[in-house]
Amino acid sequence: MKPKKIALVRFLQSRWFWGFVFAAIAIPLLYINLRPETKSPSTQSSGPVVTPIPSDELVLLLAKVDREGWTPAYRQEYAQLMTEQGNLAAVNALVSVATNLTADNVPMLWRLIEDALSQRDWSTATTHLQQILQLNPQETRASYQLALLLATEVPSEAIPYLEQVTLSAEYADQVRTIQGVLAQFSNDPTPEDWRTLGLVCMDLVEWGCAERAFSAALTMDSLDWQSYVYRGYVRDQIAGDGLTDLETALALNPSGLTYYFLGLHYRKIEQNLQVARDVLAQAYALDPTNPALAAELGSTYQESSEYAAAENWYSLAVSLAPEDVRWQRLRAAFYADANFQLDEVGLAAIQEAYALAPRDVDILTSMGVAYFWLFDREQARRFLQQALTIEPDNPRTRYYFALQLEREGDTQGALDSLTFVVQTLGPDTGFGLLAAREIQRLSR
Repeated sequence: MKPKKIALVRFLQSRWFWGFVFAAIAIPLLYINLRPETKSPSTQSSGPVVTPIPSDELVLLLAKVDREGWTPAYRQEYAQLMTEQGNLAAVNALVSVATNLTADNVPMLWRLIEDALSQRDWSTATTHLQQILQLNPQETRASYQLALLLATEVPSEAIPYLEQVTLSAEYADQVRTIQGVLAQFSNDPTPEDWRTLGLVCMDLVEWGCAERAFSAALTMDSLDWQSYVYRGYVRDQIAGDGLTDLETALALNPSGLTYYFLGLHYRKIEQNLQVARDVLAQAYALDPTNPALAAELGSTYQESSEYAAAENWYSLAVSLAPEDVRWQRLRAAFYADANFQLDEVGLAAIQEAYALAPRDVDILTSMGVAYFWLFDREQARRFLQQALTIEPDNPRTRYYFALQLEREGDTQGALDSLTFVVQTLGPDTGFGLLAAREIQRLSR
């Protein structure tokens, strides 16, 4: 036997080895058997199981419950405390057995609805919306949201709720649009019916409704590649998890539409500009007369600061549809935001867009920004103020107006405007990030 093997055998026979075994195995087993037992709550318990939280109100409430037991009033008080602390699972458990909800509970119910919708728990959201309408049958917001949920389950049941909201100025346009779609539904809705509803919900920025509609289409036809494409895009808007659907659509049908939305995913969700550019280029090769594809390639090159290439793609988008203000607006914003060749071709392109849509807020802002970079103070203020008159809360306009105010010597006005932008958009991306940096600079 070799010396190394002899040494190993002796180690395995030594007390040191068995000590190691005891430390590694026996001690954990002893701990498992001797540690205090934590019992699971009984399903027959008359009240919720709580974890003590350092709150005076909660301590007092639990003391009362200990003396008197759980009453409907105590359940409501506990639910309110749990809502304030963000323990929505506990609130849902309480609300499910509550029989005396009042108008005071409506804010709590909306909190639960918003959480359920974010978790795609449509059933729970439906239940809480119905509870709100039991308390106040005229609650238009609840009627509208419930109609959206029912429209993707049993469309006929959504119609009474839609009719109830038709007189609401806030929802009238959306309701008429959805009513028009449902009126065209077959007695037995087809995948095309569901897909049409999904597209309308996308246009209304009702992402949950759109996702449910496309899912209904796919339940009927699992090879419906278009519904996979659209549902993938919608899921990206909700939680950034649409890639699986997009890849499924690509496997079923590698069309320009599929590559288009896949490219958007890589640019906006994965933030992989190189892959996004390659995918969008494939989309354009399949559909070379589509201005949307050219514009998205322009945006992708702009984000990677390749401005000459971005300019070419934006100009191509405009040339493919010169009367469509969307592409004019995007090209104008590119020249303005990038401060690119304004004294050569940029300003002329922005003026072309302005001639097409002189009251468009984004184009007015681009006009003001262009003159700001060209140090024409009077024209810059004129166009930015026109934009703010039409849309006072536009973050992009407010950001550039802040820069103009600083240039005019109004530092406090600039800070106020920049603060509004950060509060509206957050400080992490886009104009919110730019505004946060300007606040830091001006506050030194």
